[in-house]
Amino acid sequence: MENKKGVFAPVLFVLFLAVVICFTAVTIYRTPVEVTTVTAGNYPGNLMNGGHFLNDNGVLFYSVPGETGIYSCETNGSDNEKINSTASGYLQVVGKNQYYYQKGDALAVCNYDGTGEKEILSYAKQPLVVGGTVYYLDVSGELCKYSLKYEKSTNLGVFPAGQFLVYSQTVYYLDDEKNIRTCSLTGEEDRLFYEANVDRFMIYGQYIYYIADGQLFSLQMTTETLFANKITAATSFAIWDKYVIFNNNGFYYADMNELVNNSQYQPKKLYAEDCRGLSVDGEDRFYFFNPDNRLCTLQIDGSGLTVLN
Repeated sequence: MENKKGVFAPVLFVLFLAVVICFTAVTIYRTPVEVTTVTAGNYPGNLMNGGHFLNDNGVLFYSVPGETGIYSCETNGSDNEKINSTASGYLQVVGKNQYYYQKGDALAVCNYDGTGEKEILSYAKQPLVVGGTVYYLDVSGELCKYSLKYEKSTNLGVFPAGQFLVYSQTVYYLDDEKNIRTCSLTGEEDRLFYEANVDRFMIYGQYIYYIADGQLFSLQMTTETLFANKITAATSFAIWDKYVIFNNNGFYYADMNELVNNSQYQPKKLYAEDCRGLSVDGEDRFYFFNPDNRLCTLQIDGSGLTVLN
């Protein structure tokens, strides 16, 4: 009898574990989860500069700063056509064959070919699509989130005075004094993260890159004591890997390591005037609009400057 009990007990334990695992799997499957993956168009810096460009699977979509409408073309600039006449920036791709964008004060969505336009939110400033959730500022300036699946908005009780972004289950935003604050995805645990006179910022890897008082800084987020490292004078920028394009009474390309460590290093001046809509494609190229509002591309090693339209 003791031998039967000794065999039966492990079997019961295994069955118990199986039930627990199945229950956990079903619970996870049925529970809505905040997805914070990168959506095409949300590459570091793109939305910070107005979201005028995105590359989705080799097709370029762009909206010219100061104008309305969306154009699409191949990566070499061929097959360029206007497919939308209402968009004004914040281009982002969600799901298959659809993209989201700012339409005046509203957030809208349409198909790749520009058909089937649908207004998602009648007022949504700085819309940021993260997985299945849209974060945006409502008419009062309050940060809200909207579920694309359940078509429901939730107010977070936070009022960014400027830019905000979502990174690693945390909201980062600028307050009235242009300091960086953080809160949870529900608006709770609101706290001061870093005190500085920040105009705009982005997160890339373990660093926050920001502009304050006309200078570009980097701030390592993983150290116990936060210390900013000055990179160069700049009024706007985009970063990929260790390279940066930036405006400073002209448009420049540079290696950030050289800027910081080599006092003799001179950035490459590409244009005598500032450029707009500075972006990256998440692979190996920068994109921007030159002083004539023409879409241009540049490899991250600084070569291959090409006008695409």
